[in-house]
Amino acid sequence: MKEAGCKDVVFKPHLIQTKGDHLRARTEEGDQSWMKIAATGVFSLMEKTFFDVRVTHPKEAGCKDVVFKPHLIQTKGDHLRARTEEGDQSWMKIAATGVFSLMEKTFFDVWVTHPNSLQQVYSSEQKTSAAHNTLPAGVMGDFQPNEELSNVIQRMWTEDDNRAIVGEDLIINIGRRTFTRDQSDDRCSDPLIEHFNEDLFQRESYKRFYDLLDNYESAVGVEEVMTHMEIIEMKKFVDVVVSSRPMQIAKEYLVEKNWAPSDEEKFKDWLWDVWFTLYKRGRGRGRTGDSSGFEHVFVGEIRNGSVIGFHNWIQFYRLENARIVDYRGFIGSKEKQYGDFFITIQFSWAENLTNNEDGALKEISGILLGTSPEFEMAMYTLAWVYGRKNSMVKIPITIDGRRFYLVSHTHGGEYLGTSYISST
Repeated sequence: MKEAGCKDVVFKPHLIQTKGDHLRARTEEGDQSWMKIAATGVFSLMEKTFFDVRVTHPKEAGCKDVVFKPHLIQTKGDHLRARTEEGDQSWMKIAATGVFSLMEKTFFDVWVTHPNSLQQVYSSEQKTSAAHNTLPAGVMGDFQPNEELSNVIQRMWTEDDNRAIVGEDLIINIGRRTFTRDQSDDRCSDPLIEHFNEDLFQRESYKRFYDLLDNYESAVGVEEVMTHMEIIEMKKFVDVVVSSRPMQIAKEYLVEKNWAPSDEEKFKDWLWDVWFTLYKRGRGRGRTGDSSGFEHVFVGEIRNGSVIGFHNWIQFYRLENARIVDYRGFIGSKEKQYGDFFITIQFSWAENLTNNEDGALKEISGILLGTSPEFEMAMYTLAWVYGRKNSMVKIPITIDGRRFYLVSHTHGGEYLGTSYISST
């Protein structure tokens, strides 16, 4: 394809706004940054196509003056493979590392006019609309928070007076950075939680939550058996949570949407079904199930040598204090760790770390810090119900101006499979 013929190409990035104090030493801070992209499958299934891309830095023009300049291989119809995209337009998605900072990944949607229809011209409005419509939901570069859900969760956060105060009740040692690809090296000899004020366990919701954490078998596939006493513990916890301000605010929103019953006792039953109904996650032969939403999200499970779920700081403290969990380091840049609020970590889980057991590995886990049990359960309930009703897996939100994603999945078409918060 002749270079001069490739004039109907749209490159529409939605990039993270950056501030000078957040840029790394090797970040390109000029008016324009350059990168080269090699993409396979643009015009034929296996063929590699090369592009030069010039991107205006977001500090300069709000990410709107972007030039996409391809230099493409000439093609002829008889050279195209059987599965070549021969429509008027071909689409691809690109994730590039190092555009604006050394290790940070930036996502792009690229619209390439097919070589057989180079004469077709599209309006800028069509191009912009197309780029917006195809950018995958949840990409940080196109972060547009869900205002409705963010407002509800912000109210829950503001009115929750039961949080542990990070820096006082809870002291964190972030330690060293580790990487998902490096699973053999424990980069942190010290625990993540240096100090925790255990007087908090005298508070009703913390006490009732803590009572539930030893009720489960960690291995997926092992049937869970709920005793009468454990059921009583669960019901007491639900009673406390439903009476709290975060869950009352969440309930108000869910009832207004007709997504949950308004009667308080029926709401408790509904919440029980969401979180404590047992279902099968593994292939065990038990009749009652080996997992639940509560076990997966708050307690954690082990499957095939890996930790799944496990997104709660209280459970992490409990097991780390008992030398069952070993903190291995934080994931991502330090700028992406909110030491007073949220951290992304890697850890291992073994019953006896003193015997040098490596344990099951959790490669990456996002954990809120200091949040009350009722706030987390209310927020994750909203995430799962809202996501299910709106066919969304990843919902962008803000809390105190900080950007996050609420991620939730349904298991077996009807159960809460997981729900957690992520910074990416």
